Amino acid sequence: PLLEQILVSKPQQQLLATALGVVAERGWRLPDPLLVRVLNETAYRHEERDAVLGVIDERAAAVLRDHPVWGKRVEPLVSLPGGDSGDDSVWRLGTTAQRLAYFRRLRAQDPAAARTLMVASWKKERAEAREGIVEALATGLGEADLPLLEMAITDRSGGVRQAAALVLLHLPGSGLVQRAEALAASHMKVTKRFLRTTRVDCRPIEVTDEVLRDEYGERGTGDPSRADVGPPSARRAAAGYPPALLEEVVGRVPIDRWPALIGLSAGQLLEAEVTFEGKPLDLSSALFTADRRGSGALIEACTADAFKRGDLDRFTDMRRYWPYPYSAEHSRRMVSFLRSTLNSHRPEDIGYWTTQETTRLPVSCHAAVLPEALALMEETSRPDSASSFVTDAVEGLRLRLRLEALRTHPA
Repeated sequence: PLLEQILVSKPQQQLLATALGVVAERGWRLPDPLLVRVLNETAYRHEERDAVLGVIDERAAAVLRDHPVWGKRVEPLVSLPGGDSGDDSVWRLGTTAQRLAYFRRLRAQDPAAARTLMVASWKKERAEAREGIVEALATGLGEADLPLLEMAITDRSGGVRQAAALVLLHLPGSGLVQRAEALAASHMKVTKRFLRTTRVDCRPIEVTDEVLRDEYGERGTGDPSRADVGPPSARRAAAGYPPALLEEVVGRVPIDRWPALIGLSAGQLLEAEVTFEGKPLDLSSALFTADRRGSGALIEACTADAFKRGDLDRFTDMRRYWPYPYSAEHSRRMVSFLRSTLNSHRPEDIGYWTTQETTRLPVSCHAAVLPEALALMEETSRPDSASSFVTDAVEGLRLRLRLEALRTHPA
């Protein structure tokens, strides 16, 4: 009944992935008619695809193999004749999708075994498989994976190189990260001024073959199609946008490394007067991007400070960096903000941002804060004047509470 309530209500369908996650977590099986409804409802909604695949067993996957939409998606779930999806015969004989699904499962269960499997088969793999294997290394990532990733970043396939670069960013000891640190330290000059804001002067980074090897974006290093004749690095440099390359370098530096590199913390760099060849340069996006790969402490500190000072512009601007779903602390902060805003404005004066955050609250709110969020939103939802998106949010919070209760409910 709970899943059916979510399916029949358009505003509550955002809870579908959460509901299917509970089904998969508890090991339950959806009745065939209900599974068909879920499949039909989510056929073209990419955001719920993984959640749906999590409740499809091998029997259902076999039935769906010829489905025009789901056929390709369920392929990794279908075992080979005479075997099962966990059998290593899948790795030896399966399709690329089946083999990658097997590798991801093995990587989650035994990273070392998956690493051994990768080494043994790497040279004969196609580019699509090599790229998928590298992406899977992000699970259970450790220093032992460095040699494999350093090899992958020199691969002949651009997709494999880019995948390797993204994974290497999560290993502070990697050569890719250390080269970014060296570039940042050598191209940023700090001047501390008495009673004035610290100044950081940045200069262009030369686009060398080594920089190109580390897979920096074309916006900073230049689009090859726009380049003139000459050596690759020279052609790319002529077509690039130098400030973007420096920003990407900054975005690759772990947040806690800045004091050792330039004598400023990430927070101090954020508040400094930064220039690039004399023109103002905003490094906040690059710093927050790096912080998302780490603890998120800088994002949390800036968000909390903006909330405390009542700086709505800064608070809302930080939204794109918030981890999702929200932490318990940020959920309480957001509920407080929404209640204050909704109570102090007429429905017609409430902005798009507040409406969107209220609508998303049933999904974004931390599970521990749900009872508090529901109580506060119920106070805001007056029967005579509440907007439909507020009443929808209240109903969504009630459904989410019931879903969370099922996680621990006796079978």
